Amino acid sequence: LRSTLGLPVWDAVTAADFHLSARPDYSRFEAADWEEELVFEYGKGEGRLKRRPRVLGVVCLDYENVKVKGQNVAHGSHDYKIIYKSITLLTRYLTSLGKLTKACEKELKETIAWMENECGCCAITGDCGFMMSYQILVRDHVNVPVFMSPLMMCSMILKDLREHEKVLVITADEKLLHDQRGLLKEKCRFDIGDPRYVVLGGGDLPGLAKLGKKGEMDDMSIVMAGLLSQVSKNLEEWPSVGVHIAAIVNECAQLLPCSEPLRRQTGLPVFDAVSCCDYFVSARRECDRFGIKQWPYEWDRSIEEE
Repeated sequence: LRSTLGLPVWDAVTAADFHLSARPDYSRFEAADWEEELVFEYGKGEGRLKRRPRVLGVVCLDYENVKVKGQNVAHGSHDYKIIYKSITLLTRYLTSLGKLTKACEKELKETIAWMENECGCCAITGDCGFMMSYQILVRDHVNVPVFMSPLMMCSMILKDLREHEKVLVITADEKLLHDQRGLLKEKCRFDIGDPRYVVLGGGDLPGLAKLGKKGEMDDMSIVMAGLLSQVSKNLEEWPSVGVHIAAIVNECAQLLPCSEPLRRQTGLPVFDAVSCCDYFVSARRECDRFGIKQWPYEWDRSIEEE
């Protein structure tokens, strides 16, 4: 269907991959030489079936402070290409308000049209969770799937949990996210005020006081230690007051390095921008083993124990 129609096709496999992607362990996490190995294996390997190119378009912020480090995903870490394009004067502060100037809106529309028509992007996303406010605008101007924030996945995740279980949403600034509640509810049908969402903002965590409005934060080692400590403390205390967390959504792109440590420490599924991107692009994947009859029998049905 993918090959014939050229449309994204989701199925039981893509659904299973999505949920498993939120579980540890990512084998290349903290590995120093994985990228060279991957480029060699997948970029130059012989005898592999050629995959149809898949390209993800990422709309990026225009940070006021040039010292702010980006959190772009390395191209070699996924089997699809990624194109980044910053929108002039689309600042962190502007997205935190959920607004656009006329100039920003014009350039945003031109950028997503360029991504779809000239670059052949099969899906479009953003590099800031607060871009969820632009979801409807971007969606209505392109003909490919659009997911401007991992918050898009929250309602789907809730349906997989029991009624008393909740989702922990980790964001740069809890207040800023709640300030956009009306806009998100009206245009995106996402209500952060739903009692099944528990929000943990970076404003009260070490090194994250300026993350929400300016995108600035302290060294990642300090930030990660503080976040892991706070989450562990909350997960230990909350059950006594009837709060049972069954999944975590890390909606902040700059906190992506914390996702894998959170999976390992909490044992909970942690969804983020990467698992969200993988899910949408996976609907374009052409399986290398499609049509090969013998490959399922290579597995001896045994499960190795650690």
